[in-house]
Amino acid sequence: MKSVKNNLPGLILNVLLIVLSCPIMVIGWWLFMNTSVLINTGPDGCGGEVVNGVGLGIICAGALLMVVSVVGSIYYCCRMCCSSRPCLLTLSFWFYVVFMVLFIIFNLGFTIYTLADTNQGFDSQLWNETQTCMIKSDICTKFNPKYLNNTLEEHLTAIQSGCCKPSDDCGFTYSSPANWTAGKGVSDKNPDCNAWDNDPKVMCFNCDSCKAVFADKMNKMYKKFGKVNFGFIALLIIAFAAYLVFREDDNYTSSNQTTGRRAHP
Repeated sequence: MKSVKNNLPGLILNVLLIVLSCPIMVIGWWLFMNTSVLINTGPDGCGGEVVNGVGLGIICAGALLMVVSVVGSIYYCCRMCCSSRPCLLTLSFWFYVVFMVLFIIFNLGFTIYTLADTNQGFDSQLWNETQTCMIKSDICTKFNPKYLNNTLEEHLTAIQSGCCKPSDDCGFTYSSPANWTAGKGVSDKNPDCNAWDNDPKVMCFNCDSCKAVFADKMNKMYKKFGKVNFGFIALLIIAFAAYLVFREDDNYTSSNQTTGRRAHP
């Protein structure tokens, strides 16, 4: 009875973690399938190639958490029901330790990798795919004409401002959403001025300002993910450390009880 009382909290915790792993995998799948919601550039979800890795990583983390929790549940069941079989207890314990350590290492490594990978920016192939997506989704031709006046900047999204119009310091004159006339004093200091083209398939999609907008969105999203994941890892480490302390204390108590019984037959 005492064995059940001592190990029931651990069993309940692992069952709760099994339940928690299910929505984690669902969230990962949702992120993997709905990149357009995060990037907010249209139904095609431009830039989603970068985001898909986050969703896939969360799915793997949820699956590994479920495996860890199942092994932990088996271990606690063995402690309650099979305490007379030390070999089985030892085997289940080390399975639990190995899977827990793997889960922590995977989460930590994945978080560091995604943050480092995002800071490197877009490679040429990925940016070409993003450009193609933006052209297909017509993000630069969906302005409402009534907003295109002297307060144009107030009605543009960050992506439209960075990718659909030339930089203000270029000195271009606005004629229509896809027609800007270059003045005599075009700035040579800003390379985006020469990258601009009135062609709807070119516009400012090759501009550094356009790439910077996407890079900024990716960095913000990955930083939020990283903070949440690091917090989750910290909680797991604390919980696992507390479990090891509790196990050691439980073993010490059991050993003292056994010694006491032997000393007083």
